[in-house]
Amino acid sequence: MFSKTIDKIRLFLLGKEKPYLCFYNILGFIPGDIRLYETAISHKSLNQNSHHHVENNERLEFLGDTVLDSIVADILYRRFPKQKEGFLTRTKSKIVQRESLNKLSDEIGLTDYIRNSINSNPHNTNIGGNAFEAIVGAIYLDKGYNFCYKFIRDQIIDKHFDLNKIAKTEENYKSTILEWGQKKKVIINFTTVQEGVTDNNVNIFKTIVTAEGVEVGTGKGFNKKESQQKAAEMAVKKLRDKTFCDQIKKLAEERANPAEKQEESHQVTDGSQCCAGDAPESHSAE
Repeated sequence: MFSKTIDKIRLFLLGKEKPYLCFYNILGFIPGDIRLYETAISHKSLNQNSHHHVENNERLEFLGDTVLDSIVADILYRRFPKQKEGFLTRTKSKIVQRESLNKLSDEIGLTDYIRNSINSNPHNTNIGGNAFEAIVGAIYLDKGYNFCYKFIRDQIIDKHFDLNKIAKTEENYKSTILEWGQKKKVIINFTTVQEGVTDNNVNIFKTIVTAEGVEVGTGKGFNKKESQQKAAEMAVKKLRDKTFCDQIKKLAEERANPAEKQEESHQVTDGSQCCAGDAPESHSAE
């Protein structure tokens, strides 16, 4: 309460200057070095059609990504003292993944203040999530780790994320299918390529997932992680179809027993190891 009163007095003394007021409304505190925060909301596209170089947020995004990862890991470690490493890893990935940070940026109003020269709606890109990571980097440099930790815990995690619900919701499909493949001795491959760019020069990636050489999922996204997640989601759902999974199982059995296969048929198929046939199970709280 006392700190909020001090902040309001400072805003009054600053004459409610627009940059300070904007960041106060978004973050709940007054920045010290305002330049850091202005850089954090400056997208690299500003330099595409400008004769003057504008410092963009890529360096702050790099720093903020690491700081955010560390803080969220610490928070989860303390909130779930009995859970194992796999659970903590999956839960953290659901919080810091680009889709979650894009949504968070929209919720706190950060996306509306991002400076960019992209013609499309920034809400439909990853600009918001990237800017939030840059803001975390700015807070870390401006206020220090402890202040940044409390901000993430009190203003972000506690207000915008239901940890218990997240822990029980399967979202990391890539982790799901890879763990299933390892457990059942099924060869799972992810192939990701840059398929092209949008009209606004935003990269588009495509991922294909195969199980025993058979395509089981495809996905597209604005980064590799997003495209892999979508492809893995399709793959997990497809492999839960018993008929389809039995087909994968048959191919795997033929590869595991080439002599029997040659006696039964002259058909040739690709692949290597065996498949147990059980569908991938959802990740949930352990």
